[in-house]
Amino acid sequence: EKLRGEYYLIKAKSYQVQNNSQQCITQALKAEEILTRTNDSSGLMSCYIVKGNAYYRLLALTASAESYLQGMQLARKLGRTDAINAVTLNLGNIYAQQKDWSNANRYYHEALTQYKAENEPSMISYVYNNLGVIDEMTGKYKSALSKYNKALNIDIDSKDTLAISSDLCNISEVYSKTGKYAKALEGYRQSLL
Repeated sequence: EKLRGEYYLIKAKSYQVQNNSQQCITQALKAEEILTRTNDSSGLMSCYIVKGNAYYRLLALTASAESYLQGMQLARKLGRTDAINAVTLNLGNIYAQQKDWSNANRYYHEALTQYKAENEPSMISYVYNNLGVIDEMTGKYKSALSKYNKALNIDIDSKDTLAISSDLCNISEVYSKTGKYAKALEGYRQSLL
């Protein structure tokens, strides 16, 4: 029976890759039922994360968060830091979309700590940008600039030209919101180079 559960999980992942979220969820629910009966914690963890991804694509954010939280609970039990990192970041994204800034901030900071420990510069930059967005959306412009500049410095060190351009646009947007149009214009110009 465990093999049948794995079959449905792989089928769910296949639908996920095909961007067919409804079928992904259908297969994941079949897998979940079997993997629960067979006490397959690792399979269940994957199943919850796959369901969370599918619900996220359908913008069913509450269902997505619930699935991710179930997956994270098992990932912690199993010591699966790779899964914990991905789920933590996704939860931050969900709460940010829901404008639940407190929870978004909490999960982004948790993700930032994890990515710093693993020395993942592109992910550290990504999280700083997301934290900057929260600060910008809540009117904390000085803090937003600080976070965007941290992301910019990381991306300069990594020579990631696309990310540098995006960082400069974020910084310029804050300058324009604070009436510093000359700095905003200069940042936008630099972003095009």
